[in-house]
Order: sequence, then C-alpha cells, then structure tokens
Amino acid sequence: MLQRLLSSSLILCVIIFFALGSLLGSIYFYQNRVDVSFAKTASIQKSMRLFYEAEVDFRIQVQEWKDILLRASNEKLRDKHYLAFLQASQNFKQKLIQIEYLLQSLYDQHDQAFEKLATLQELYEQLNAQYFVALELLKSSDLKNIQEIDTELMGHDRIVSKAMGELRDIVLNRFDSVRQQIRAQLQDFSLVASFVLLFVVLFTASMLLIIRKHKQSQDIFKHTLDYINQGVMLLESEKVVFASQKYKEIIGKDLMGLRMEDLYEFIYPKDVKSIKKAHLIAFKEKKSLLHYIYRVQKQDGSLIWVEDDVQITYNNNGKTNRVYIIARDITESVQKQEELEQSKRKYRALLKLSSDILFLKDANLRYFVVNEKFRDFIGKDEVDILDKTDYDIMDFSIAKVLEEGDRYAWNNALQTISTLQIYDKIFEITRYKIQFSKKTYLAGIIKEII
Repeated sequence: MLQRLLSSSLILCVIIFFALGSLLGSIYFYQNRVDVSFAKTASIQKSMRLFYEAEVDFRIQVQEWKDILLRASNEKLRDKHYLAFLQASQNFKQKLIQIEYLLQSLYDQHDQAFEKLATLQELYEQLNAQYFVALELLKSSDLKNIQEIDTELMGHDRIVSKAMGELRDIVLNRFDSVRQQIRAQLQDFSLVASFVLLFVVLFTASMLLIIRKHKQSQDIFKHTLDYINQGVMLLESEKVVFASQKYKEIIGKDLMGLRMEDLYEFIYPKDVKSIKKAHLIAFKEKKSLLHYIYRVQKQDGSLIWVEDDVQITYNNNGKTNRVYIIARDITESVQKQEELEQSKRKYRALLKLSSDILFLKDANLRYFVVNEKFRDFIGKDEVDILDKTDYDIMDFSIAKVLEEGDRYAWNNALQTISTLQIYDKIFEITRYKIQFSKKTYLAGIIKEII
C-alpha cells in the first residue's frame, strides 16, 4: 500500500513537474513571440506617424510651390517661399529614408512594400525635377507663361499622394495581420494554460499567478494599442471598428460599432452641412486624402475645435473600403489665434487715432503692428514691414542704432527716450514694454523734434 502510494506520488510528481515545465516553456515561447509582435507593432506605428508627417511635408511643398507662382512678381516673397519649398522637399526625403529603414526591420527585401516605396521615390523625384525646370522658367516668364506653367504641373502632385496612400495601405494591412497574430497567440496560450491546470491541482497558487500575468499581458497590449493610436479612428465598410482612447476623449463618447452617418450627431449643427458636403465631394471624386476643421459640442454644452486628417481607400466597385482618421483637439490654438486677432484689431484701431509714428515689436525685434504714420515714415507697405527687422527695411547704419536702442529698452523696466538723426532731421524715440495677448512687446513712439 505504502509502495503503491509512493509510486502514485512519484508519478504525480513527474506529471506535475512535466506540466509545470510545459507551462514555463509555453510562457517563455509566448513571451518571445509577443515581444517580437510588440516590436513589429511599435515599428509599424512609427512608420504610420512618419507617413503622416511625410504627407504634411509634401502638402507644405505643394502649397509653397503655389505661393511661388502667386508671388512670382515679388522677388523677396518668391525667394522666401522658394526656401520653404526646398526645406519641405528635404524633410519629405528624410521621412522616406526613415520609412525605408523601418521597413527593412519589418519585411524581406523582396517584399511588395519596397517595390511601392521605390515607385513612390521615383515619382517624387520626377515631380521634383518638373518643379525645378518650372522654377527656372519662372525667372524670365510673364503672367501668361506662369499660368501655362501652373496648368502644365496641375494634378501631378496627386500621383505622388496616391503612391504614398498605396504604400501606407500595405503597411496598415500588415498592422491588422500583426494584431490578429497576437490575438491568436493569446488564444493559444489560454488553451495551453487550461490544459495544464487540469494536472497541476497542487500548484493552484502558481496557476493563479500565471493567469494574472496572462491578464496583465492582455491589459498591457490593449493599453499599448490605445497609447500608440492616440487620436485615431478606423472605419471599415462605413462602420467604426477601432477608436483610440484619445479619440473617445475628444468626442466624449465611445464610438465603437457606430456607422459613419451616426458620427455627424457629434458635430456642431452649424458645421454639419459643410462636413457632409466635403465627404460627398471626396467620395464622389474618389479622393484619398481629406482635411477639415470643425466644432464638436460636448455633453456639457461646451464647444471644442477639432482638426481631422482623413485617408480613404476604395474597393473595386468604387465604394469606400476603409476610412482612417487622425484627429487633434485644436481648441486652445484656435482660441489663442482669435484672441490675438481681436487684440490686434483693437490696437490698430487705437493706433489710427494717434498723430505720432507708432510701432510694436516682438521679442525678436520684428515688427508686429505699425500705424499708417509709420508706413509713410518708412515709405513701404505694411506687408513689407510686418515680421521684418530694421535691417530688412532700413539702411544698415540706421538699423544698427535702432537695434541698440531697442535692446536697451527691452532690458530696462522703465520707459526710455533716445534721439535718432536721419539725414537732416532729428527724431525722438520713446520706448516701453507692454503686455499684449499674454506676451510682452516693445512699443515705440517716434516724434520729429527738428
């Protein structure tokens, strides 16, 4: 009896240790696979962010090109937009290099993603070449030729945007595959844990600890997705299949399972018509990129401003297949801009009542506001004065004297008074600091004394 008991205990111990070893091996195997999947998820999410930043850089470049055409007759403004055009182009190329590096860590070199990336780079280089050829023509072109140049390049940027969208769709589809793979791994692990629990009765405490760890892993995975996908919503077949925690916070309600037409009820009534019109035009013209700003009325009645960037894909029948939305709460920036413009209008109204030459400069000593007397004093239009320093609009010697006086006044808590001679006239300049829209500016009053 004792021998049989010992034999049974030995067999039980062997089974328990075998089961425990199997469980530990499963945990190790599961942890390694999930770690790899998490690393892939993080890389894909980083590439998605780079896609968005690259699209923003490309849109800036296209806008700067349009501004070059509009300002072709003004050499200073044309050069300003040309430098911004070059910077945006350089930023876009850098983003493509970073995307290529991430793709190399995710896929085999013969993967379809690299073919799409190569096509995108080639299309972009072709477009850039066309831009630079057109820029050379602009140097000696009249208005009619400028219009012809614009017509010649019209729509070419959409080809690059379409290629970018196709590449991003491939990466996004891979992200869905990784998510499904992780879910499958979690399910497999649950089955293994359940099987082992049948044999490891004596190790209940250990099993509970493992189950708790398994639950924590699921919570960490969900939290990671919510963190990575801040402000992101995905619709498939016009139905919300994913909404990040940040998106729920912006709208103020859980959106999972809602259809696209249900989302309009969260938009401020006065903005619904324009958003519906934007969607209707986008779907009708099969646009892949969409950008708009609207207001959302929260449950407490308050209004917030929301900016959406939308990526749309279509199926073979021309119907929307997937809508990928990145949302940002821009209420604070809109309010600041409105306050700034309102204050600026009030200050300009006050400036008009003065018979003196008046100006405001920011912390970088760039002109922020000037009155009509100042414009007459300088002999330039407002557009050629604002956001410029004295070195941009005056002789170097005069600008240097003004800068020294400005810096002295900026570092002085009290009002300062100085004189300035311009040719045969002497002017008295009174400077003092003021608070304007929660920022400090340098105010100046110029009077002719001789």
